[in-house]
Amino acid sequence: MRKTSFLLIFFIFLSCSSVDTKKNQSEEAMELVPSISLMDDGGAEFSLIATRFADVPNEYLPNSEDFRVEIFSAKGNLIWNSNFGMNYLQVIMNVKPEKVGENYKYSIEWNGQTNSGSRAAAGNYTANLTIPAKPKHYTSTIQFQWK
Repeated sequence: MRKTSFLLIFFIFLSCSSVDTKKNQSEEAMELVPSISLMDDGGAEFSLIATRFADVPNEYLPNSEDFRVEIFSAKGNLIWNSNFGMNYLQVIMNVKPEKVGENYKYSIEWNGQTNSGSRAAAGNYTANLTIPAKPKHYTSTIQFQWK
């Protein structure tokens, strides 16, 4: 009985340790560096440089959306998101960069309009830049002033 209890406790410890390790690998699998550049036409380009630090088993994109930008006003209201009104192909894709040590640049242009079609008011905004991967999304936040 004593030997069985010890083995059961040891097995539970190993199971919990492996779950924690996977969680930590996923959290540290990529470094994200966000940026925003104003464009001559009055819009902006949001970019995200992703650098892979670790492999994540069974990681994938569930459709053709590989990068998402959501812009929030200073009051926390969503004013624009890149997937608003979009239809994506239902296809499983690899998350880039695929190999440890590689970089990949994601980017999306924003025309300065809200989801309702009006020009965004001058003010302070926050943008969430997301790689919508499964089993875990990668997200970075950048604050900016819009004029």
